[in-house]
Order: sequence, then C-alpha cells, then structure tokens
Amino acid sequence: MKKLNIFKLIRLVLACFPIVAMACACMAKTKGEVIYVALNGDDQKGDGSISKPFATVERARNDAKTKKGDITVYLRGGTYHISSPITFDGTDSGKGGTITYTSYPREQATISGGKKITGFTEREDGLWVANIPEVREGKLYFEQLWVDGDRAVRARTPNKGEYYFINVTAGSHINPKTAGMEDLSYNGFMPSEDDIMPKLSKMSKRKLQDVLVHTYLKWSVGRQLIDFIIPEKDIIVMSGKRETLNPEHYQLSRGTRYYLENYFEALDIPGEWFLSRDGELFYRPLPKQTISNTEFYVPIAEQLILINGDRYTNTYVENITFKNLKFKHTNYITSDEGWGQRQSAPRTNGAIRMAMAKNIEISDCDLRNLAETAIVIDQGNYDIKIHKNYMTDMGAGGIRVGEDVGAAPTKVSQNMMVKNVVIDNNIITGGGRIYENASAILFTQVGDSRISHNDISDFYYIAIGVGWNWIYQPTSTHNNVIEYNRIRGIGQGVMNDMGGIYTLGESYGTIIRNNIIHDVYRYSYGYGGFGIYNDQASKGILMENNLVYNTNDACYFLNWGQENTVRNNIFAYNDSGAAISGGSNEYQGSPSSGIFEKNIILLNNGEAIYGGYLKPGYLFDKNCYINLSNKESIFMEHNFIDWQEKGRDIEGMYIKKDPFEKMNIANFKIIDDLIMKKTGFKEFNYLEAGVYGDDDWVEKGKMLTIPQPIVVKNILYKRLSINMNFDDLPIGASMPFAALKTSPDATFTVSNEEASSGRQSLKITDTIQTSKQWVPSMEFDTGFKNGIVILEYDIKFKDNKFDFSNNWQDRTRTQNQWTTALKFSFEDNGLKMSNKNFVKPPKSVKFQ
Repeated sequence: MKKLNIFKLIRLVLACFPIVAMACACMAKTKGEVIYVALNGDDQKGDGSISKPFATVERARNDAKTKKGDITVYLRGGTYHISSPITFDGTDSGKGGTITYTSYPREQATISGGKKITGFTEREDGLWVANIPEVREGKLYFEQLWVDGDRAVRARTPNKGEYYFINVTAGSHINPKTAGMEDLSYNGFMPSEDDIMPKLSKMSKRKLQDVLVHTYLKWSVGRQLIDFIIPEKDIIVMSGKRETLNPEHYQLSRGTRYYLENYFEALDIPGEWFLSRDGELFYRPLPKQTISNTEFYVPIAEQLILINGDRYTNTYVENITFKNLKFKHTNYITSDEGWGQRQSAPRTNGAIRMAMAKNIEISDCDLRNLAETAIVIDQGNYDIKIHKNYMTDMGAGGIRVGEDVGAAPTKVSQNMMVKNVVIDNNIITGGGRIYENASAILFTQVGDSRISHNDISDFYYIAIGVGWNWIYQPTSTHNNVIEYNRIRGIGQGVMNDMGGIYTLGESYGTIIRNNIIHDVYRYSYGYGGFGIYNDQASKGILMENNLVYNTNDACYFLNWGQENTVRNNIFAYNDSGAAISGGSNEYQGSPSSGIFEKNIILLNNGEAIYGGYLKPGYLFDKNCYINLSNKESIFMEHNFIDWQEKGRDIEGMYIKKDPFEKMNIANFKIIDDLIMKKTGFKEFNYLEAGVYGDDDWVEKGKMLTIPQPIVVKNILYKRLSINMNFDDLPIGASMPFAALKTSPDATFTVSNEEASSGRQSLKITDTIQTSKQWVPSMEFDTGFKNGIVILEYDIKFKDNKFDFSNNWQDRTRTQNQWTTALKFSFEDNGLKMSNKNFVKPPKSVKFQ
C-alpha cells in the first residue's frame, strides 16, 4: 500500500508540474507586472497573484492604477457576469506603459452583461414558459433574447421577412387623451389590413401600449409603442416624437412598411418569444430543441466597458489595451418616446464606448449578441486602434466613430476632435438586427484616419459611411483612407438610398481605393442600391482601383458634389438603370464637378451613363465601355459617337466583347491588353482586399455568407380614393392622406376664408423666404403600375400670384432622381403643360 501511495504522489507531482511550468513561462514572457482575475478569486482577501487572484476586473483595475510601467491583467477562463459597465477614467490610465486586459493563455474569458434563464416547463400547446420574478417585480425588462447563442425573434406579425403596409396617414382627428382636435399624421396611420384593428381592440390598455410598431422609412427606421387607437376610424397612433431633423424626410406615408411586435397572439412560429409583464417568458422551440439542451440568455447591462475622460479638465484615459476577450449581451429598452434616428443610426450606444481617450487598442476580441453598436468612439479621441476583432449579431452597427451631428455641424474644439483612428483587419458581419438603418462602420467628423482590410457583410444599409454634412461647408472630416475592404451582402432588399461605401459632405484628401463591393440590393419598391455613393456636397474625394459589381442600381452614384475624381475602377453588372448615374450638380460654383477617367464600365443591360453628366464641369476621358447588351444608346440616350461629339471620352474605348479572362462574374483579370494601352488603365490586385494574417483568420473572412435579398412582389394596400371638400375638418388642420413637406412659412391648412363649394377649403401659404423650392408640397403615392389615375380639384390664386405645379413622377429609370412624366403649372406667364404655354390665365378666376 505504501508503494502505491508513493506512486500516486509521484504521478500527482508530475501532473502538476506542466501547469506550474506553464504559469512560470507566462510570467517570464509577460513584460512588466502581472495581475490575475479568476471566477474563484476574492476581491477582499486576494492580492492579484496567480494563487490569490481577484474576483472582478474592477478590483484589478484599482490595483493597476497604483503601479507604473507595462501591466498585464490576466482574466482566467470563464464568463464574468456584470449588470453595469466596467468604467475607466483618467486615473485608470497606464503610467509609463500600457495596461493590457487579456485572457490567460490557452483560456478564454468572456465579459457578459446578461443573465442565464432556467426553469422552463412545457405547456400543452408546445410553448415553453419560465417564470422570472424580477420582471413581475419591475426590476428587470428586456427586448432581446439569445437562445443557444443566436438572437431569437421577438413575437411579431407579420413574420420575419414580411411586412404590413400603411394605407394612408391619419390626418386630423379628436385625440381621445386630450379631447382636442389634432393632426395625427406624423405618428398615426390607417392600416391596409382589415384584421389588425379587431386584434388590437381586444387588448387591455397595458397590453396595447406594450405593442411596438417598427416602421421603415427611406433611410431610417422607427420603433414606437402604440399610444392609442381609434377603432371606429381604423386609426393607430404611436407614442413619442419621430426624428425632428428634416421632418419632411421622416414622415409616414402611403405604402410605408411596418410590422407589429411584442404581443402574445403574434407568438405563432418556432424561434419566437414573448415576455409578459407578469414575468412569464414564453418561447416556441425550434425542431430538435429540448429544454435540457437549450441555453437562454437575457441582457441586463446596456454597456460592458465605459471609458470616459474629462473634457473640462482636458484629462484623457490613455494607454489601455483590451486583447483576446469576448464581450456578449447588452440591453436596450424602447422608451415611451420611441426610437427614430436618422440615417446610419448615429445615436446608438456601444457595448464598448469611449470619450476623451487616446492610445486605446482593442484587438483579437470577439463581440456579439449586442442590442446596439459594438464599439462607439465618441468625441475627443485619438490614436485609437481597432484591430483583428470579430463582430457579429449586433442590433445596430459595428463601429461608430465621431459626434452625432445635425444638419450643419458646429465647429469642433481642438480637444474634442477625433483623429488617428485605425480600423484594420476586422470581420464585421450580421448587423442592424434591430435598427436596420445602422452602418457597419460610420465616421462622422473624423480626420486623418484609416479603415482598411476589413471584411464586412450582412448589413441592411451602409457598410462604410464617411461624412457628415449636407451642405458645402468645411468639416473635420478630411484625409481619411478607406482601402482594401471587402464588402458584400449589403441592403438585402430592406433599406433605401444606400450603398457599399457612402460619403456625405466635404472630405478633402479622403481616398477610397482598392475595395471590393458587390451584392448591394435595396428595397424592391425603393431606390438607391449603389456600390460607391457620393451623396450631396461630397467634395475633394479620390476613388481609384475599386471593383464594384452586382449592384441593384448604379455601381457609382453622385448626388451632387465637386472636385471628386473617379479613376481606374471597374464597374460591372448592375441590375438596373445606369452603371454611372446621378450628377445632378445642383449647387454649382466649382470648375470641376467631377473627373471620370481610365475606368472600365461593363454592362449587360441598362445604360452606361445617366443623369446630369453633360452639364459643364464634368470631365470624362479614357474610359472603356464594354457593352454586352443589344442597346447602343447607352449614354443618356446617345450612342458612343454622339457621346464623343459632346466632348466626352475623346480618347475612350467602346467594345462589344468581354475582355476578362473568362465569363466568371467574380473574375476580372483582363486579357485584352489594348484596353490598358489605349486608356492607361492599370490592373490592380483586387484579391488583396479583406482581412490578412493566419490562414484560419483569412478563411473566416472569405467564407462570410451573402444572404438572399428580401423581395417584395406587391405592396398590399387599398385603392386610394379621396373626395374632399374639407368641411369635416377643423380650421387649421393640415392636409390628410398625403406626405407633406412644410416649413413655418410654407404650409397647408384648412381655412374658411374662401370655398369653392361648402364652407371650407385648403389654404396653401408660401413666401419667398422659403429655403427650398419644393416646400410646401404634398405627395400622394398611388402605388399604381398601370391603369388610369384621375385628379380633380378647384384652385384660386390670391393677388394673382400664379406659382403652382402638378407633377406625375416615378423613379423607375433614374434610381435616385424623380422622372416627371407629366407636369402642368400655373405661372405668371400662363398655364404650362410639359413646359409649353397652354393658356394665359385671367385674373381672379377659379380654375377647375
């Protein structure tokens, strides 16, 4: 027996020896001091050593701030649950070195803002239910649920991938909460579906006001709770206020898509869940799931890491690195005011968020299962590096950098500027899971920074957005480089007016080069699924050596801008419209509106060029056009000879054969040397785009899937028939049933001053002070593709001021610009139809 015991002891010592040796090796390799954190640690009795580790990151942070030089904080393997963010201020900075928070070698530490839910039982109807006392007690509520690591669908109708459609906006009605007449159009609507109101009418007030309406506008989404309903009028009114910036662009209108979320009756397919205020969590399981083998997590914390310096004392948080950590589970709860952000969701929170920080690095981390954005870098940050991270399953975007700006940003003080940010070698996929209008990477008022070698896929709006200003005005956005990014699977048939890479406002010195962009698809009944998109006031940008193909609309689109250069790119296989489109050049004032040279444009349908590119200021030369279609008039309804006679592409090429190595939509190696000799086009290695490094990491970037776009075949709303004399509306009410664009001095209001018949009429007020010529205007969306539409009205002009137009328009050809099929207008010199004088209007006469 004694020999056996000795033998066991020897085995035990030998077994332990490699662990001790490994720990010693780690300490030997680690530069500077080391602090340890473990799940079985103790903040009170521990000293931060490997044998007596701390229990929390906060305790290790407090210990690290007392030390100098390089410090490594090792988190032993396991999940560290937090209910509020781990915070860092200026006193937590590295002093004379860098403080690195990382997983212990060969182990994986996870910081989770969530809570595991157990105790499910199965009901007779197949639903699983668990009781959560904290919800019943009002201590906990959540709108996200992760099942086996995947985001489950909160109960909704119609189901994922389908939509309801607004029939018309509400107009003016008596608000049952105030008993007063109000214009409810901004938050109220009449559904097209007949079965919605009976369902809602049966709900208690508490349950009704928990129902969320998720709406899709052009480039924004809204998430608002139901405030009240008017069943007899078939009206749903949402709570809160929608976006106040440019309100004419953020209006509900006929045909607006929406779905209803969060009521028990919508829990109808596997994978959906519902949480009652009584604390019961219901889940309808997927096939092969069992209660014993299924893991549930709900979020508690809204943030995981919060880094905040002090702008008033000019104190930075600096010299901190987060490496090889996992970050999971954050929460967001829709407030009574609702959620309605403008394009790219610039106000979202971040799982990791920093302000007034410098020399911060996040590398080799995994961020997932998040309610909003993964990383937010606010004002006052510089020398920030985000490198080789994997980000997925985000409610909003991947990385948001800069300030939340309005229509015209204010001047940024020197200590609040954002610069020297490097976002490199990351995989960012699966975003916009709640807020579909979020961008994967967004720069607003950021300078001297780089976005490079990222693999981006599976977003519904913009992959990379850089700006941010809607007018010609100096900004802090300049000298940024967007290069070698591989972008695909953007839009997916959900949002409108979007693109792979998007710019807005002046951006001198910015370069967009060597990127691959493909499979960009907008909403079926929308517009604007572009590859590279220079939106209004884009200025001073160079775009070269980019490969763009498989886009819904133009591979390159310019709204209006100046001094931009588009050079040595390949644009191919856009589905509709023109390969290069836009160019309205609405705001002149520069000798160069744009230079287009040495590009290859390949099309098998549609047109090569469309828009305003024959206006002064545009230079086209040495471009090669490859026309694989049967249409010759592909240059704004001109053929290539006509195009050249107008001074475009004098040294350009036009060919009718495919010059690439083989007819493979992803192979763009040129075999026709004549193109390069004649145009000066230089081949570039587009395969260098995407992540780099070890083989597993590179392969992970290559293998990202491209989801199939959602295709809406028909907008299902009721036929629009309006017969109004305005007598049933209160004085001062606005025009119902229409999307209105108004301003304080340009309005539509019901008046009793004059009437054609009855007692009242619609009064249209306009002044020369109105800043936009299309304000005021009202838009009726018929939704018709064929048939006859009849419009009749009586109109009278006061003081013989004739200035009124009536346009019949669509966007089927120009993608982002209205085409006017028919226009008649009342002007001082007569009634015109399609810009031809029709009749001279007499004075003080009512027209029919």
